[in-house]
Amino acid sequence: MRAARHLLPSTFLAALWRLDRGVTHRVQRLHRRGRDGFVRTVTWLGSQKFLIPAALVACGLLVRAGHRNAAIFLGATMIGGSGWSPLFKRGFRRGRPDLWPPLTLEKSHSF
Repeated sequence: MRAARHLLPSTFLAALWRLDRGVTHRVQRLHRRGRDGFVRTVTWLGSQKFLIPAALVACGLLVRAGHRNAAIFLGATMIGGSGWSPLFKRGFRRGRPDLWPPLTLEKSHSF
């Protein structure tokens, strides 16, 4: 039984790695040069350059509408997510996929 406990995590991690690589290769087959603009837009919508101003506007609108608690919750989750994300990325240390030349150069780890 003791040996099975040690095998389970490595077997589980190996299965996750195979799943990750399988999904990554399927995504690679979908890549077309004409789709780069769409992907850049979606990537920008997930960037701090968009999310921080959008969250500030949303918080302001929520406060104006009398939903102060919702504004506080939104602000707290944005701040919390900004703090937890780099910690998780450092913990997992998953390299960025190398399927095609990157649209932008990132120095941090990937999910």
